[in-house]
Amino acid sequence: MNRKQNVYIAYNFFPHYRTPVFNELNKSKHFNFFYAANKFDPYVSKGDLIESSEICKQPNFVNLPCYLFFKHRILLQPKLITLPFKKDVHQIIYHGNPWWPCTWLSVLIAKSLGKKTYFWTHGWYRKESGIKSLLYNAFFRLPHGNLLYGHMSKCLAINEGINPDKLHVIYNSLDFDKQNQIRDSITEDDIQQTRQQLFPNSNAPIIVACARLTKLKKFHLLIEAAANLKKQGHNLNILLIGNGPEKDNLKKQAQNANLSLNLFGPCYDETQLAKLIMASKVTVMPGEVGLTAMQSLNFGTPVITHDDYAHQMPEWEAIIPNKNGSFFTNNDIPTLQAAIKNWTQTPDNSPQIKDNCTAIIHRLWNPHKQVQIIENALRGNPANDFTSATL
Repeated sequence: MNRKQNVYIAYNFFPHYRTPVFNELNKSKHFNFFYAANKFDPYVSKGDLIESSEICKQPNFVNLPCYLFFKHRILLQPKLITLPFKKDVHQIIYHGNPWWPCTWLSVLIAKSLGKKTYFWTHGWYRKESGIKSLLYNAFFRLPHGNLLYGHMSKCLAINEGINPDKLHVIYNSLDFDKQNQIRDSITEDDIQQTRQQLFPNSNAPIIVACARLTKLKKFHLLIEAAANLKKQGHNLNILLIGNGPEKDNLKKQAQNANLSLNLFGPCYDETQLAKLIMASKVTVMPGEVGLTAMQSLNFGTPVITHDDYAHQMPEWEAIIPNKNGSFFTNNDIPTLQAAIKNWTQTPDNSPQIKDNCTAIIHRLWNPHKQVQIIENALRGNPANDFTSATL
């Protein structure tokens, strides 16, 4: 009987949302997983340290302190260099960032010792040029395989000449099982009551966004598009979940346009958050969409975001136009306005639309699917992911 191989996942730190996929990996019948990282998020100020994933409290966690330089661009993690020398290490999955010198050294050492290496990475966002192109090409050729978030990155890597068999698209995930339980527990009465609590005119469709209120998210475009639609007699309720430096500016902009805006503030209760999203007709993210797409879709609510994929997060690939969301021309208010109007003709989404939203998450963007693909890569098999993610 073959012994289970030990696989170390080495990161700078483990964000909280990764806990469900780590819990699934820990159930593996084929591999023993260990987790090596800085115990706290190194990107927050020293007086505001936040512990990351609960995995840091488990016995299979190894603390690897890291240090940031050059405005957080360069990260050094000295103990990562010694990780390959551990006798119980058979394979290592690194957080693949080409700006981290210790990762380069650690991978080269691991390979020289005959240990398999992989990058868990975004990879390419767009076609690069000059020195950055040379850096990316050298770096992403180092490991035995790359575990990518999306197909766009895989296509860009293939165009650079990297073997597609070594490019495994593993997607991304949130707490899929818990979200399913919460969604199935929420009734139509719960949704109607939530709408009534949020807005005086609860019959108008709700457009929702859940994110930090920063200029990068471009919520001022959402407000302007809603103002234009109001002039056409198309009334909407706007629900912004989160806090941030743009809060007062957005409030003033909405007041000047006489819009119905609820600045709900941060929400860390998953059940409450589910009710807010399920009470909404569509999620609108004028900037990058990221994890919000998976969250919204798994609660059955379509997503609108911009179409400049080179400046998006990989989760945009979960959106199938006219099925579970739409894309508008980046920074273009008329096309954003048209997309919002198209999705807000009624306050409620049909059962078919809700099914379209959840289907893509159940099929691809969940911890169970991630573990299946990761284990396939660790066995040394060629990538067998889908070439597209259509419904």
